[in-house]
Amino acid sequence: MSFWRKALVTSALTLSCLTAAFSTKLSYAYFANAVAGSNSSANGTVMTGNWRDYHFEGTAITTAAQFNAMLNTNNSNTYHLLNNIDFGGASLTARNSTFSGTFYGNSFTISNLVVPKAHKAIFFATSGATIQNINLSNIDVGTSGNRATSPAGILVATNNGDNTNISKIRITGSTLYTSGNNGTGGVVGTSTKIITIANTSVTNTIINSTGNSSGGLLGLMSTTATISDVYVEATITAASYAGGLYGSLANGSSSNTISRAIVYSTITATTRYSAGIVGYNASNKVHAITDYLFTGQLNSPLNSAGTIYNSILMGQTNSWASQWTSTNIASYAKMTGTSASYATNYVALRTSLTTTWWESNISNISSSLLWTYNATSHLYNLRALA
Repeated sequence: MSFWRKALVTSALTLSCLTAAFSTKLSYAYFANAVAGSNSSANGTVMTGNWRDYHFEGTAITTAAQFNAMLNTNNSNTYHLLNNIDFGGASLTARNSTFSGTFYGNSFTISNLVVPKAHKAIFFATSGATIQNINLSNIDVGTSGNRATSPAGILVATNNGDNTNISKIRITGSTLYTSGNNGTGGVVGTSTKIITIANTSVTNTIINSTGNSSGGLLGLMSTTATISDVYVEATITAASYAGGLYGSLANGSSSNTISRAIVYSTITATTRYSAGIVGYNASNKVHAITDYLFTGQLNSPLNSAGTIYNSILMGQTNSWASQWTSTNIASYAKMTGTSASYATNYVALRTSLTTTWWESNISNISSSLLWTYNATSHLYNLRALA
């Protein structure tokens, strides 16, 4: 039996064996999770399984020290994670550097990590980087009493190089506390160059700034972003410009595209401008939003809460706001759902978001392999990484 076939049917398959057996240029998908029968002949039978997209290019990362070392210098190298790393509440020790290489997380988890406020994010800066397939659990950036200065994010503080690609990211149970007006984002603090974010979720997370521009994904965007298949369930706060996806689009931003996004969050601007999609749009470009749903609470003391501020420049198709609560909804708010008090019928009304509604109003979400329907929340959630 060939080594390839053994690799596909052996339940005791380990990543370390594969890296020893192959060159560092190997990447492959495998299906078998469990087998019955012999793994030394062709008699093994696959019982259960999932497709798993593993990459073994470049340098292997197996320890917290190696992870810190990857972040310690400016580099364009390729790395892959071979196991979960639990920092146990320890702090990231890496210096502030720019990562322009590739990091494959292989569906493993980085957990219980404290990011010092001076470092601002796990990756201080990216430039043309690829970061994919990683779970981030209980990542804490700054504290309410000792805040990081923006730009800051949980994954990346600043993207300053074109064609950075972030995909297959799951952030959960994390906190981000900042000050300043330069962008606070659940994934990326600020981006001054072209960026793509896909198949990414931020859940059970606090994104809190005493300054401006807090977003569930991106804090401050000043160029082109392509966003697709994203889910945000967070508590998002800023003095001004708090948004479910973006805190703000800066003046001069190129056209942005958002497709298939769901936000279920409490979004608060303590001074002005909170919105389900973009807190504040100062761009003079036309941006495209397709297949979007916001549900949750919008709060702002002024008459400045809505789906998006300055929505005249946002082309919205299949863009919905369903069963929301808010104070002082502005006239520009494009709310196609129903306003309701959470205490009375907010939850009850959301039951109208049946699978039939989703199939009719959000393109191809029910047939997508990325999403799964949650019968408790009546929302679609991104699937766990395999």
